Amino acid sequence: MTASKPLLFFGGLATLASLGALAYITAYLLRFDFALDPSQSRLLYSTIGWVAVLKTIAIFDSRLHLEFNRYVTFHDMLVIARTVTLSSIGITLVDAMLLPNAAIPRSV
Repeated sequence: MTASKPLLFFGGLATLASLGALAYITAYLLRFDFALDPSQSRLLYSTIGWVAVLKTIAIFDSRLHLEFNRYVTFHDMLVIARTVTLSSIGITLVDAMLLPNAAIPRSV
């Protein structure tokens, strides 16, 4: 039994976007030693949405959601590195230019 292509397409995209959001939350919690004060919690909750959107755009642009292989090759590593770089640059630019009042710590 095979799954339909749209299901694989959106399922892969949703899985990777969820992992990207989880990575952002984990990095944020590690930065503050899992002890967030209320202002840091508000900043995390106010930025997680657009960070997830930017990561999803980077994943879609790099076509990472289409690259599900059993064995990872050097090309796959380059695609992952490109995706991480694109999303990090996008997050930094949006944070610096569009949201000056909600500054994400640079260590996140």
